[in-house]
Amino acid sequence: MVYGRVKELIHIAGRNVFPSEIERIVGQVPGVRAGGVVAG
Repeated sequence: MVYGRVKELIHIAGRNVFPSEIERIVGQVPGVRAGGVVAG
């Protein structure tokens, strides 16, 4: 069971990205099940 996040931001190529944003976008990819994405 996951209770929280260690980091609230991921640094990618000098940019700050929220894990929830990655999860939302990847969750829209055909074939990816709802709730089957975790970014961290």
